[in-house]
Amino acid sequence: NKSNFHIFYYLYDGLEAKGRLQEFNLPRGRRMRYLRINDRSSRNRSFKVRNDPSGNSLKFDEIEETLKLMEMDEHTNFIWKTLSAILLLGEVSFMERGNGEAEVENISTANM
Repeated sequence: NKSNFHIFYYLYDGLEAKGRLQEFNLPRGRRMRYLRINDRSSRNRSFKVRNDPSGNSLKFDEIEETLKLMEMDEHTNFIWKTLSAILLLGEVSFMERGNGEAEVENISTANM
């Protein structure tokens, strides 16, 4: 279900609105693999979420507020770091070696 990925849009756009992308090693420009949706799916909800950074930022604020209400605000940064790490891991690519093994193709991304 593509809506499972909406949290990544909320996170990215929320952190960007707060000027906090660098704090989580996330690049500017929203070009990350897990933040892409095929443009042919313009009628589905995921497409609308992808194209609504300001709405996503508001949703991020709501999520932060909910975490505070649940008395989880001390864990919020850890949650954001974990989600950011997942976004970053999505950027790591591998290449096949001749012996059936694989190695990281973009080592600088893997070292973030």
